[in-house]
Amino acid sequence: MLEGLKKSNLLAQKIEQEKELVQYLGANPDLKKTYGHVLGDIKAQYDENLKFWEQTRLLGYMSYTSSPMRSAIAIYKWAVEREKTDLDRDPGHQDRDQNSVRKRLEIADLSYEEQADKRILKYLIVALAKCEQTYGGVEGIKPGISESEIDQMLARMYAGTKVTGKEERMKMFGMSKEQLHALNDPMIEFAAKVHAQVERLEEHNEAFAGALEKLNPQLIELRAKHSGGLLYPDANGTMRIAAGQVKGYSPADAVQYHWLTTLSGVVAKTTGEGPFDTPQKLVQLHQARDFGRYVDKATGDVPVCFLCTDDLTGGNSGSPVLNGRGEMVGLVFDGNYEAISSDYQFIPDLTRSINVDSRYVLFVLDKFAGAENLLSELEITGGPGSPAGTR
Repeated sequence: MLEGLKKSNLLAQKIEQEKELVQYLGANPDLKKTYGHVLGDIKAQYDENLKFWEQTRLLGYMSYTSSPMRSAIAIYKWAVEREKTDLDRDPGHQDRDQNSVRKRLEIADLSYEEQADKRILKYLIVALAKCEQTYGGVEGIKPGISESEIDQMLARMYAGTKVTGKEERMKMFGMSKEQLHALNDPMIEFAAKVHAQVERLEEHNEAFAGALEKLNPQLIELRAKHSGGLLYPDANGTMRIAAGQVKGYSPADAVQYHWLTTLSGVVAKTTGEGPFDTPQKLVQLHQARDFGRYVDKATGDVPVCFLCTDDLTGGNSGSPVLNGRGEMVGLVFDGNYEAISSDYQFIPDLTRSINVDSRYVLFVLDKFAGAENLLSELEITGGPGSPAGTR
């Protein structure tokens, strides 16, 4: 990600865009009256956010990277939320959510190894002690605390807690705050201190998020006016269709990636060990050139994957790739290495989606797996040797 951002010099581009906005406002006094405060106000919000961002991040890691801490924090948080009416509780802590939490607590031991867990928690506590604590910190983690003190604290916590036992852990989940404190369980007591600081920081995080909710739409309005209404679409969780073309790319001098890969390439990479342990039957089909109707006329081979310029993001895996007739010719499953930073920028010469060709999917179903039951459910278009589409 960082490599991509540096390669395109994105930060310098954004700084220049901001300068252009400022100049645009200076040349339009009426717009300046409405939007002149926006950039300065956003900067002020982020300057304030940086004072507690690092601590918020570390406490967030603590709530899911350490298995017993994850359980202890969940148990204590639920005890706090049960004191409220169901509608007034924080999201994810309504009565309807209890079954899913119970299931996570029941299997917490599956991801627990004490020595590794202790090292992770120590790393986070050391980092917390070093970061700026403008709005207070977790009780007991004071700046300057030594590693030997942290080691002693962790030894007491892991030796004295019953959170790591499934039966006791499940009993704790139904207890009130008072009942939990009466246990004097060191992991629960530490979770209570973490919770207190998280609550303090959440007030600042909510204020920050609320301020941006008001300021960001004004910034978008300003950018729209500056660009004449032309803005890149915002993938905000709604269903989207991206348009692009099948195309290779060249990421460096004398390096060229073709837009298509084939079954011959799969076999050529075969080593007998993962991730290149090709099933023997697939190798035999290639040797016999038993490609059926799925051979590509141009290459005389079975196409496996292809590149195209469609923009994508996390969660796009499995999305259909359609041709101009609305037929599915492939499925998205990845993006190229050079496009990892594409959530922040789309670089036409480098950003590519990687897609499995429908002909390879059909070839594997037909020739390799003999999955006639699945093939019978598909409407396959395109004659032998032509790009196959499915509906």
